[in-house]
Amino acid sequence: MNNFDYSSQMQSLLRQHASAKRKMIFGIIFTSIGYTLLVYGLSFISFYGLGLLLIIPGIPFFIIGLTNLINGWKARFRTNRSINILKKSEAQTPILTENTEYTLSNPDDSVSNEPENDAVFCSQCGGKISADNSFCPYCGKPVSR
Repeated sequence: MNNFDYSSQMQSLLRQHASAKRKMIFGIIFTSIGYTLLVYGLSFISFYGLGLLLIIPGIPFFIIGLTNLINGWKARFRTNRSINILKKSEAQTPILTENTEYTLSNPDDSVSNEPENDAVFCSQCGGKISADNSFCPYCGKPVSR
């Protein structure tokens, strides 16, 4: 994964995270309004139907607010988890800079029938890696020992 992919994915996740936060705030406000209307409506139920005028709009406010609050919480949970996974995967990926030299050898150049004791094989691509390498020279993945 290159830095462009990482930053664009991270920006997308951060936008989703902010959208989920707005949805939660919207949910808190609407739930509070709905709850207030319901409580006052129930307390004024005996005043010639005034309570019903408060209860009727209070129910949809409360339901819409609660739905947005729950959906916003779920979305924040999912984006937090995705952001953490993306950060961990970026931390494990080697960062290529201009000053770093990497030599990728061709796997066909070193074909021999003699077994090497210090050779390790990549779990991702199956390429032969010397024992002192931390990353596979063919696919760039970290070598697990």
